[in-house]
Amino acid sequence: MPETIDRTPEPASIDTRAWLKRYYYARAAFSVAWVGAAFTLADSRVAVVAALLLIYPAWDALANTVDAQHNGGLRGNPTQAFNAAVSIVTTVAVAIALTSSMNAVLGVFGIWAALSGLLQLATGVRRWKSAGGQWPMVISGIQSAAAGASFIVQAGATEVPRVSAIVPYAAFGAFYFLLSAVWLTVRDARRHRS
Repeated sequence: MPETIDRTPEPASIDTRAWLKRYYYARAAFSVAWVGAAFTLADSRVAVVAALLLIYPAWDALANTVDAQHNGGLRGNPTQAFNAAVSIVTTVAVAIALTSSMNAVLGVFGIWAALSGLLQLATGVRRWKSAGGQWPMVISGIQSAAAGASFIVQAGATEVPRVSAIVPYAAFGAFYFLLSAVWLTVRDARRHRS
């Protein structure tokens, strides 16, 4: 009797993990590029710094929207849908705050970091069983919320903050996205070997 080959498609969770790996690597790469630009261009003209400050939350809105749509749509991913909406509102709020002061901008970033961190935490917890490798996202969400509270406090200081005040926040985001991507990559490689 000839041996039959199982041509059953792989489960959706494998597709989800493959997407998440690409998504996390892309998020890490963007954050690293943003950190590099913020360091390099921190003393540039106001328009350049303003562009950097607007690009960051706008990218987050786009990334959350694309990820949610790739994983069942915005309705099926309410934490990401809300996170995308918060990031869009933040982009507009940053544009308005730029007409006032960098302290106001940092305050807006603080509120956004706190809210988006809590939403990222909720998304990581929701994905834990289906995708795995979410513990860095959970830690990142908690740390983002804490950073947001810190930004809000710093925004009330008399010293005028610079774009570099946001760099550590973005750098930690890059680290956690990269850690999640590597974690999923290594885990999947081990599964294929066994």
